[in-house]
Amino acid sequence: KAWLIYKLQEKEKKFWWTGLHREENNDCKTDFRWIDDTKPDFVNLVKWNKEPNNWDGNEHCGEILKNGVHNDQNCAQKRGYICKDDIPLGELNCPYGWFERNLNCYYISTRVPSEMVDWEGAKTKCKSLFNATANCNLLSVSSSKERDFITEMVSHYWNVRSHSSGWWTGLNDLSDGRWKWLDNTTPAGSDTMIWNQEPNSYGLNNEQCAAIYYDSSYHDQNCDIKHRYICS
Repeated sequence: KAWLIYKLQEKEKKFWWTGLHREENNDCKTDFRWIDDTKPDFVNLVKWNKEPNNWDGNEHCGEILKNGVHNDQNCAQKRGYICKDDIPLGELNCPYGWFERNLNCYYISTRVPSEMVDWEGAKTKCKSLFNATANCNLLSVSSSKERDFITEMVSHYWNVRSHSSGWWTGLNDLSDGRWKWLDNTTPAGSDTMIWNQEPNSYGLNNEQCAAIYYDSSYHDQNCDIKHRYICS
């Protein structure tokens, strides 16, 4: 749900059809069903905004608004729509807009204002983008193959690259002055990442978080700077 609401914020539309619906002769507020005839979780997943009100007795289809709340609507109205596909067991289910590699999912944010955040904000973004049980966090790199994949993906974002803005990663030296990923592992030298004449802790020794740039090099930076971010 959190990931869906996050993605809706990126769209220009304000309303999208969902599979939520009820029979036309049924005016019970709680009798909406999904397309597969299952009952929605009206406590945690489907939030109405003073709805459903069945305005004019003709609102039997459910739409979701940009802020994530649901509304009953006339089924003849024109709206955007959201589709869902079931992934067979054993296959990785990366959300739309993520990249899949070796049973891992990666998200590389763009340079729209809402995607530019400080390091702590980037951690929060990553955790909110995916299922809370999926252990999603800022990027950590554990092999040369993963490093090469990230290099390819970062260079792919040619249209949003900038010498002045990189992507936050999970690399930091906040805990004990040693550079580590958020999973507390230490980078394996050039096999996983390459510094660009860094780290230099420029400016009163206040550069304790690492960003990766379009050329795949890492820079230590002030954690309060706003960058894009990479989640994995």
